[in-house]
Amino acid sequence: METAVEALLARDGVELDFRETVDVVSFVFAWKPNPVARVVIKGLARFMRPLEQGSYDGKRITGEPNRASWVIASPLNIFIMQRASYWQKIVLAARLRHAGEINVVEVGPAGGKSGNRSAKSLKNFERQTRSDEKGPDRLEELIRIQRKSDVSLTVVPVARTSHQLTPNSASASAVIRAYRILPQNIIRKAFSCAHMLRTGRVKNCRPFVLSKWCESRDGLELSEQSAILRRELMGNIESQQRACAGPPAVPTREAKRRVLADPVLASYMQEYALDRCATREAVLDEAQSYVDEIASDYRVGVVRWFARAVDILFDRFLTDLEVDRAGIQFLSECDSRSRLILICSHKSYVDPLLIGYALFHSGMVPPHQAAGRNLDFWPVGWLLRHSGAFYMRRTFAGETLYTEVFSAYVRYLLAENYITVIYIEGTRSRDGKLAKPKTGLLEIFADSMKMGICQEIKLVPTYLGYEKVPEENAHVKEMAGGKKVSESVKGLGRIYKSMNTKLGRAYVKFGPPLSMKPTVDTAELEAAALAACESINNVTPITARSLAASSILATTTTWVSVAEARGAARTLLDFARSRGCPMAVDADMDGVIAAIDWFASEGHVSRDSRDGEDGLSVDGNGRRFLEYNKNIPLNHFLDASLDAIASRGCEPRAQHENLAFLRDLLDEEFVFGAAEERSTALLDESVDEKRVIASLLESYVEGYTVAARAAGMICDGSISRDDFVERCFAEGELMLSEGAITRQEAVSKTMMMNAARRFVVLGALEQRREKAKGHRDRVLLSKGPRFDEIALIEERLHQL
Repeated sequence: METAVEALLARDGVELDFRETVDVVSFVFAWKPNPVARVVIKGLARFMRPLEQGSYDGKRITGEPNRASWVIASPLNIFIMQRASYWQKIVLAARLRHAGEINVVEVGPAGGKSGNRSAKSLKNFERQTRSDEKGPDRLEELIRIQRKSDVSLTVVPVARTSHQLTPNSASASAVIRAYRILPQNIIRKAFSCAHMLRTGRVKNCRPFVLSKWCESRDGLELSEQSAILRRELMGNIESQQRACAGPPAVPTREAKRRVLADPVLASYMQEYALDRCATREAVLDEAQSYVDEIASDYRVGVVRWFARAVDILFDRFLTDLEVDRAGIQFLSECDSRSRLILICSHKSYVDPLLIGYALFHSGMVPPHQAAGRNLDFWPVGWLLRHSGAFYMRRTFAGETLYTEVFSAYVRYLLAENYITVIYIEGTRSRDGKLAKPKTGLLEIFADSMKMGICQEIKLVPTYLGYEKVPEENAHVKEMAGGKKVSESVKGLGRIYKSMNTKLGRAYVKFGPPLSMKPTVDTAELEAAALAACESINNVTPITARSLAASSILATTTTWVSVAEARGAARTLLDFARSRGCPMAVDADMDGVIAAIDWFASEGHVSRDSRDGEDGLSVDGNGRRFLEYNKNIPLNHFLDASLDAIASRGCEPRAQHENLAFLRDLLDEEFVFGAAEERSTALLDESVDEKRVIASLLESYVEGYTVAARAAGMICDGSISRDDFVERCFAEGELMLSEGAITRQEAVSKTMMMNAARRFVVLGALEQRREKAKGHRDRVLLSKGPRFDEIALIEERLHQL
């Protein structure tokens, strides 16, 4: 048979047909189980799931983010494994539901540190792809067969991994060796193995057609093609291993020791001790306490049970969970040499559960997440820490050693190749829209790249959202001037009880990944952050609830007819569809009508007929609830709404001046990104349609008018920012009663705070911080060098 195979491959100018290709592939690569193995395979196939990217128990995830390409044991499918032991071939066959021959190629040893490819390890890897030390390269044989065949072979890389069982780290120290034989670790591993029996420890990566792969590299020598294919296969398998299982597990104590051994941190601690005349032991103890405060302690067993609790929570409040399939695929297939940082929006305390749950039930390891120190209270802090959360303080001001310890911990996460989540806004959005980005963590990532911790970082913009935000009531109270309630078990319990209605759908949407390499220069980090935020805004879905809120707020009166609300909703729908904005599945007229009923059931609007015409009454705090929901997808309409306001009753030249003025004034409110480079031509819609589009930003024009009037009343001396906000509310109520403004939702605490920040940037006000013992810092405002411009701002806003 071997002579016949060589004869087939040696024929010049003659391609192998289907039957001949099958015979050659079978002879070279086929593994045929013996009778005992076939019995075992058939038994395992009864309860093991098919070989795909996994579908795990839990709330149904729409969009099918958790399934890779289905694979079968075709005679032209070749399965590539790093290590193909007899038992692993049996597991592979069981998951393929096939007890006959399967084509398997072993290309290297399993395990190894993800993402680290030294010359020595690569040489060993290449040697393992040969059938023996003097035999032919198996991958060269595979490419050679494909070159001679007129049918396509399919290559299916298979990773030996499972998100239910993290790999062991190398036995680099006695601590790790002792950790492995501890009873609790053995029991934990045993339970993990039991839970992943149905999915086995093999998982397929994305299959690809070898003929197309060879065509794209035509002209290369056989050995060159083999080397390139080998690297791609190794990268695909390592990427899948990182996504599913994460880096090798080490004891928490060992991880903390590695952080404290960071050379940059060690050098700084020496300087710190000299500056403060402290002993090395005292500084080390202080640093150790910071590491204990920061570090996560991931445990897959805790995650597994936590996921079951989240199942119950989501089943009660969510009707559906929509996850972007393409984003999950990118996370699974991204080159393991690139570190993955998910840049997430932040609207709710539920966000960490949402992203971790979505990845876990898509067959991936939950990511490590940056969490505020305010959430580190029992039992929430314990659960989050064991699910991958690491904690950070709200401010690092004056805490130089803490800053260095935190930076060292981030460098450790990057070096170990953990997938990491950061919330770019720094805190939850209080008014629904995406807040301006904070770049502190990005600076640490950029500095780590400069130090050579990693070659590349991929920033993945991620939108986390809900049709109805769980803390909507609390956020609206803050918009109305209320104070933030400190986090506690009691406080979270109140939020849980206040969620007496369904929250609708939850969304996990991924934007196009961004490379951090071009932005390692700190001066460009803000541009990178703005680009990530703009990408998040671009993938934010427009929901029926947001459309309903926007259509009701299209008028300034407290009563709006149903026909007028429907007309406004139709205008917004047509606008969004014509511009290709992402739409929720219920974003149509029927969905808008259902959302209006939803608002009515919550008491934010009420049915009210006048003169025989059906209408809706909305007053009091109801308009702020509608404003909050309107703000969520507002960036999709931002440019058009600015155009509509700037063009009212003026010439084209004045319109461009008004547009520039508004964009500059509202810079603290919105992430404009590269919007200035886009076309800002006047809309072609009718007057009524322009009025509807313009209404989306009317509250901001009126709100900044109120803030400008209140700021203009600042006398000599200073006023705290909190007192300034209270003055804005008092002035806003007066202007509402006088008819100077018409929208109650314009008087918002979040908006007044942003206006104060903008006036400081413009030089109209000056800001300084005053430390108060036992209390948080006070922010004081006083007249700035350009204080006179506040009156001009107010006058110009009145003219729009």
